[in-house]
Amino acid sequence: MIHYRIAYTNPQTRFLEVECKFSHLSTPTLNLCLPAWRPGRYELQNYAKNIFDFAVFDEQNRPLSYRKISRNIWQVQLQNASELIVKYRYYAFQLDAGGSYLDDTQVYCNLINCLVYVENRLDEPCTLELALPDNYQIACGLTKKAKNLWQAESYHHLVDSPFIASASLEHKTYEVAGTTFHIWLQGDWQPDWEVVLKDFEKFTAWQIQLFGEFPEKDYHFLFQILPYTFYHGVEHRNSTVICLGSAEKMSEAENYDNFLGIASHELFHSWNVCKIRPAEMLPYNYASETYFETGWIAEGITTYYGDLALQRSGVWESDYFLKETNQTLKSHFENFGRMQASLADASWDLWVDGYLKEEIYPQRNPSIYRKGAIVAMLLDWTIRLKTHNKASLDSVMREMWLQFGKTARGYTMQDFQAIAEKIAQSSLQDFFEKYVFGKESLDKPIQELAEHFALNLIVQHYNFGSEVFGFKTIQKNGAYLVSLIDPSSTASAVLSLADEIIAVDDRKVENNLAELLGNKQTVILTIFRQKRLLHVLLQANRESYLQNYLLQINPSANSEQKANLVAWLEGKIL
Repeated sequence: MIHYRIAYTNPQTRFLEVECKFSHLSTPTLNLCLPAWRPGRYELQNYAKNIFDFAVFDEQNRPLSYRKISRNIWQVQLQNASELIVKYRYYAFQLDAGGSYLDDTQVYCNLINCLVYVENRLDEPCTLELALPDNYQIACGLTKKAKNLWQAESYHHLVDSPFIASASLEHKTYEVAGTTFHIWLQGDWQPDWEVVLKDFEKFTAWQIQLFGEFPEKDYHFLFQILPYTFYHGVEHRNSTVICLGSAEKMSEAENYDNFLGIASHELFHSWNVCKIRPAEMLPYNYASETYFETGWIAEGITTYYGDLALQRSGVWESDYFLKETNQTLKSHFENFGRMQASLADASWDLWVDGYLKEEIYPQRNPSIYRKGAIVAMLLDWTIRLKTHNKASLDSVMREMWLQFGKTARGYTMQDFQAIAEKIAQSSLQDFFEKYVFGKESLDKPIQELAEHFALNLIVQHYNFGSEVFGFKTIQKNGAYLVSLIDPSSTASAVLSLADEIIAVDDRKVENNLAELLGNKQTVILTIFRQKRLLHVLLQANRESYLQNYLLQINPSANSEQKANLVAWLEGKIL
């Protein structure tokens, strides 16, 4: 049994005090490792930078010597010690769904950030002791063995079980199909719990019905409601951490729908990724990158079903579901990285580009979330048409669960395609070559397939603001900076990313760029580029500027098309 203990002395310092005990040692040296990344975020992350005052002792509390052999590995000279005690402080000041955070109101910890492991002992049972104030409730998916003591079947299980501890946690439960679901809420928001529980029951029941069973005995939604705008969620074995804000606006319709949407998305991960896992991820290798090409299955299909579950379960009306789908289309078609790489390559490149956190940077990949969701929808439609609605992507995911999720076998892209072809009763090679391994645009297949589901793909041309000229801006410290340029537009010939726009036709820009541009067809922009003052001429070109793609219900659709739409959305169509 490996034992971990987390405590703190002064929350104002943000330091967690961590102690780890490893027994039954028999080798001359031992490597203590800290994960280099965490599941759910496929990029290397430097957790070791938060480690302070690292020290090791034997069972007699005598110091042992060690040296770092990499940025996140400490090699200890055991000197015949049979037990090793590791002590260090971890700086917990990252309040997002994948970090750890300490203040005078709560302790929030993603254990994968801060618990060291021994490579060949990852499958051993672990205990976690939390030395916290007596009035703190603890929200966690681990099994509680005694007061402040929790147990995990392995290190994998332990670090896949984050916790929030606070005196102000709100806690509600609901039950679906014999499984208890917990909603824990930390933050300054008082939701209408009757409505929340009803909505959560609906989408949870639908997802369980899709797969036929829930993979865990219980489940915990851990919500951090923040005082500023935020949106981030991370899936775990039988829990999720979701950070949302701002708190004072959470009850507004759009924010509440975001609350439902991200919760549904993360719950779907309980099957897809946490259990139905790419072959490269079984088991997790925490020490280095784990490249895989099926990221669009893990994240894109989950994005698709996260919203679809809300529509099909009756939480959302069909018009709102189409609105969210259109937002996904907008995000995809305004990402010119979609022309640079395939979905399969974009999955690999998550490890390379770090999710492109820069606000102003050339887009180099399609989003495996956005494009992946659209390709999932197209695959769903394709299978439905080939089988006359007798099968669908639902059937594929159920089969993936039975073959790979329940059996803990990792899948490959070839496995997924083979199951999809078996369900569709025909080859899908052309589909995968074009839209998964290729870079073919999605507008044509969306338009062609949508018609069969009583939908029209409408292409809207902007007639107001910067989009008329093929570029977009962001405001940063009061300045308008060029953040996106359509490579086929006239703007691409005279503007660069990060140009600061200070005037339009000699009128100073003061929080009114869109109004100054209006619906003009020709303008002169005054810009700063690397602190050089320039004047550039822009002319609109209706053949090339940014466009908006929208799915709309076709009121003239025939009865077969309408029947397909009803079968797809499983309910009343507005």
